[in-house]
Amino acid sequence: MNCTTMVFWERIFWKRESVINYCTRQIIMNETVVNFDVKPCVNKTEPCRLTLRARTENIVKVPTNYKGLRCLQKNEILPSVYLASALTRGENGVCVTSIINATEKDQTVDLPWVDLQTWMKRVH
Repeated sequence: MNCTTMVFWERIFWKRESVINYCTRQIIMNETVVNFDVKPCVNKTEPCRLTLRARTENIVKVPTNYKGLRCLQKNEILPSVYLASALTRGENGVCVTSIINATEKDQTVDLPWVDLQTWMKRVH
C-alpha cells in the first residue's frame, strides 16, 4: 500500500474509530495493531525524528495507543534529554508533551512510543 492508497483508507477507518499512524507505519483498531508498508513515505503526519537545540524545551506530539485524558510519566530518553510528565489527551494515535534538552549540544532523538496512565478523579 502506498501513501495515496492510505489516504483513501484513512476515511474508512476514521468512521470505525481506528487510527492510522504514518510515523510508526501502523493501523490501530481497538486493541488490534497492524503494521503496513515498511517502505518510507514522503508524506508523514508526524516526524519520527527530531533535532533538539541545546538547552531548549520543545512541545511535541508523540505516538501512543491510548485515548482520552491521561497522565504521562517523565522519562529520560537520552542522557540529560527528558520527556516531561504531563496531563495530556491521547487523540489520533498521538499525545502532546514537551521534551527538554538540558545538554550543551544539539541532540537528535527518535520520538518514543509512550504509555499513558489513568488519572485519579476526586470522589466526594
